[in-house]
Amino acid sequence: MSPFKSILAVLAIGLSSVAVATPVAVAQATAVIVVDHARVRRDSKAGQDIQTKVSGIEGAMTRELQPAADALTTERNALAAVMPEGATTEALLAAAQSDPALQTQVTNYAINVRKFEMARQLSSQDLALTERVAWNEYSNALLPVLQAVVDESGAQIMIDRAGVTFAAESVDMTDAVIVKMDAATPTITVVRQKVPVQPAPPAQ
Repeated sequence: MSPFKSILAVLAIGLSSVAVATPVAVAQATAVIVVDHARVRRDSKAGQDIQTKVSGIEGAMTRELQPAADALTTERNALAAVMPEGATTEALLAAAQSDPALQTQVTNYAINVRKFEMARQLSSQDLALTERVAWNEYSNALLPVLQAVVDESGAQIMIDRAGVTFAAESVDMTDAVIVKMDAATPTITVVRQKVPVQPAPPAQ
């Protein structure tokens, strides 16, 4: 369940238990408000702050990988230079069988490609974890804001606009949520995360 759905579920459960009445009375008294959470994430200062900081971290990760990518390009060009134009990978491997120096060159290139792909995969996982932790912090900051809007509006139910076919503007509290969120939490601390790497199994 996404953080936003969890927030709405908590609010709905808590609010639904406040009053005990007949089904008809509850239906008549129930007030529903709608919040466009996608727009809150996009337009709130905190949401924009996360997007900017995560983008910056992603750029730093890309720059860190660039030297290895450039080195692979150089190695690949060096291999291409010793083979006829249009030669296939199979032809290169066949030639390496009878040329120890070329065989070492091909082997080293293959090892470096695997290392680079592993580094790129770990970087992608780190970025995903960084983003997930940041949005969890955002959700924690958003919860009291949502509760405040519910309390001020007198609503018993708050739902995400993404799940609503139609909602009148009078029940859409998105702007109010953004204003309160901007005032309460204009920024979110975003710390670069690293996915724990499992140690390699001992050699048999």
